[in-house]
Amino acid sequence: MPVYLGSRFPLQPFWETSKLPCLGRGAIVPDWSNALTAQAASSLPTRVQTLFAQTISFSRRSPGLSNLQSQSQSPIGYALEGSMFTTGACIQWLRDGLGLIQTAAETESLATKVNDNGGVYFVPALSGLGAPHWDMSARGAFLGITGGVQREHLVRSVLEAIAFQVKEVVRAINEDCAADVKQLKVDGGACENNFLMQFQADVLGIPVERPVMRDSTVQGAAFAAGLVSGFWESYAELIGNRPIDRILNPLPR
Repeated sequence: MPVYLGSRFPLQPFWETSKLPCLGRGAIVPDWSNALTAQAASSLPTRVQTLFAQTISFSRRSPGLSNLQSQSQSPIGYALEGSMFTTGACIQWLRDGLGLIQTAAETESLATKVNDNGGVYFVPALSGLGAPHWDMSARGAFLGITGGVQREHLVRSVLEAIAFQVKEVVRAINEDCAADVKQLKVDGGACENNFLMQFQADVLGIPVERPVMRDSTVQGAAFAAGLVSGFWESYAELIGNRPIDRILNPLPR
């Protein structure tokens, strides 16, 4: 233990905040994935570096201590992170930019008032496109607008665009990994929207798991701190006790 100013201070490793949700959602398990982050095989082909923002690693035994240069004997797992620039911000833009909604929660009821998107599709490139396109010059657009299109169709198309973005990242992960993503774990404000979560499950064709604890970054920080300090000893026990709010399965076509 190092000594500073005459006192001993324990040093603990730290996780970058964007990686903590991976731990908080219990993603350090084979064949599970998270919105934006999915676990991959232990050897990664070169092509993935062009599709994803970065490759991260962790130790299943000591999640707070590992990195790519770790000398630990603990097994190292690897994950792929796909960054999407405009997801929840699309909903904020509908409210603050276009004035089509008053609150984010309103989008669910509006989307379910129509049977489909009315042929309207939204390109969510308000600040370029992230994984797997990486096109900073791309710009947003509504396509397929006709005289019969209503506010509900526009709102629904924006929600669907979020799910389509996730589908593109999951598809890219599946192409580069030995095993396909079997389940999507979600968190954050957007997962409160039941229409979006069900649509996400439908377009992916896999279950979507929504936890009771929506802020997985906070939960991941608590898990990491507790594990490396010895407060908890079993990561498997921690994630096994995570309360789940709902699992949405794809609807039959």
